[in-house]
Amino acid sequence: MTYIQPHMIRQADVLRLVVTRDGNGNVSDESYTTVYGTHNVDLQPLTTRDLVANDQLKFKVSHYIFPETVAPFSFVSLGDRYRIGQKLYRIVKRHNHIDACYFEVYDDAPEQGASAATVIQNAYVVENLGPGSYTYGSGALAAVPAFSAKPILLDTLLNDGGYWIENATASGFTIVDRGFGESPLVAVYIKGTPA
Repeated sequence: MTYIQPHMIRQADVLRLVVTRDGNGNVSDESYTTVYGTHNVDLQPLTTRDLVANDQLKFKVSHYIFPETVAPFSFVSLGDRYRIGQKLYRIVKRHNHIDACYFEVYDDAPEQGASAATVIQNAYVVENLGPGSYTYGSGALAAVPAFSAKPILLDTLLNDGGYWIENATASGFTIVDRGFGESPLVAVYIKGTPA
């Protein structure tokens, strides 16, 4: 049994898509039927690092769902949907342990505004950046648009220099040389929603 903190408990049920076809094989109706009724779950979004890793590996996972009991596990199939409120999350993987289980799910229809599904489609990689200030849409970042909010920055050092990134905003960032070793060369993975 999974312990869920009281403020994290959500009510959910599991649905399965039922497709009705006519004599010619054309889809005449699609509806959902309940596979497992209302139960308590904990819905956890993936961390930014996991979202980026999944994006690179082309995994479509946006959240984890932890049911309070293992009972749903025996009823649920891949492709079924968890319904929490009015949102549907497609089940893409099941994990079963002796006394607990959880599901990896994908939010097929993200809410308006920035979301994991939107951000995943707007990623840019810029390599060989040295110390200095960078503005989206100009110079070395000419192909990178300005963003509506501060984007996610993941950086990798390409040589033996030392650096840090500061002043990260929706319009740019600064790479600062630590002053030892070589002048740093940095690859920056930028992910966000364009303005």
